[in-house]
Amino acid sequence: MVDVDLNSAKIAVPFEKLDVYDGLAINAERWAIDHDYHKRRQNLYFEALFEPGIVCGLGVNLIDQPSNTVTENKVFVCQIQIQPGIAMDHQGNVIVLPEEIKDNRRDFPIIIDPPEQDLVTAYIVVNFVEREDINESKKETIQESYRIDHKSEPPGPEEIEICRIELDYSCLISQDEEQGTNKKSKISLPKNSLSPKVGELNLCHRKFARLLPKKKVRVGVLVTQHQMDESDDLVLYQRLEALCSSLPSLYPEMQGSVELVSEDSLSGSTVQACDVLCLNGDYFLGAEDSNLLPVIKAEADSKVDFKLLRDYVNAGGRVLLDTPNYESSGAEEHNLISTIFHGLELMEWSKLWEKNHPILRKPFTFGASSLFANLDSGKEILRVSAGEQLICTGGSLSALWRGEGQVQRADIRTAQELGANLLHLVWRLRQLSNLCKDNRSR
Repeated sequence: MVDVDLNSAKIAVPFEKLDVYDGLAINAERWAIDHDYHKRRQNLYFEALFEPGIVCGLGVNLIDQPSNTVTENKVFVCQIQIQPGIAMDHQGNVIVLPEEIKDNRRDFPIIIDPPEQDLVTAYIVVNFVEREDINESKKETIQESYRIDHKSEPPGPEEIEICRIELDYSCLISQDEEQGTNKKSKISLPKNSLSPKVGELNLCHRKFARLLPKKKVRVGVLVTQHQMDESDDLVLYQRLEALCSSLPSLYPEMQGSVELVSEDSLSGSTVQACDVLCLNGDYFLGAEDSNLLPVIKAEADSKVDFKLLRDYVNAGGRVLLDTPNYESSGAEEHNLISTIFHGLELMEWSKLWEKNHPILRKPFTFGASSLFANLDSGKEILRVSAGEQLICTGGSLSALWRGEGQVQRADIRTAQELGANLLHLVWRLRQLSNLCKDNRSR
């Protein structure tokens, strides 16, 4: 099994092709059967093996506004010209904008409703069209085509983003301003292409077609309800984001995503929503200046209530506990693990290596001793429980994922490779558990 999100309709209907034999009369219906068979196979091939996006070309030019532009109650933004190119959508359809095209159909005016906010974003997208003109007079061939459009919401799965423009009122040309003139647009090319500003063409968010990662791992970070909108301020979230961002170049077969999981929503269903649930050890072990999770760590009678977290683990969930500020022998950490995991023993690096554990083998190979000894003297960088229900990371491992502090690039790369092994492990465990289930009645 691979984690490819295919259109369920394509999987539900088996392939059927024309049974050809001598004397078979070919009519339009039978020809269509044969054509649709080849089209479905080709589309499924592209959809299963490639991510949608731009294959080549599709640049954007700013051009003069035509004098006959009619905007009625709209606001004119600019006139653009899409350059020839090729893209592929999420269903495997190939979108081709040719060099020679009639009626200047690559010229596109961006005209929006009067904005209700001080800052709006216009997304310019292209999507596949099966037929160029369904009402066109009959002819021997039908040309597959495309539709260029702009919208105020981010592109949907069937749309390929060409560019976007962030706008404020100063960028817009009202109807009164442009009447009777061929007014030049207030939109401009970016002065810094990597960091476009308001009123400049932004091509930084274009996605390019590439091989589809077969292994998709979902990482949840447990937070309080009031932290759900504060991902920019959560250190562990940012470190995991950095680790997942390194995967395309480090381990292209895998794609990682990080999301926040509220303590209030923690349940057995969370097991299906994420492959591993990450906890910041500072919250649970009582570090100073930390915001303790009230549902997990109750203040009443100074007793800890771990019921929600224990139920999650009993339902098959896996936990990553990041404890950068605690020694491996810390009593608080030991008590936490004993409370949630009923005294589960953790294998340290040397034991993992002796057992040839996959977390030190796949996809990257590590030796008998930790490579972070100089950075984390006296701390265990990695421990894993039997059954892999609990993984503990310590020392500077998570900080290295984001390159924090005065560290060597080799250490950052090594830490990211170990992180990739960690993500591969939880993905593999979930994959195997999904491939076989006991559905017998009890």
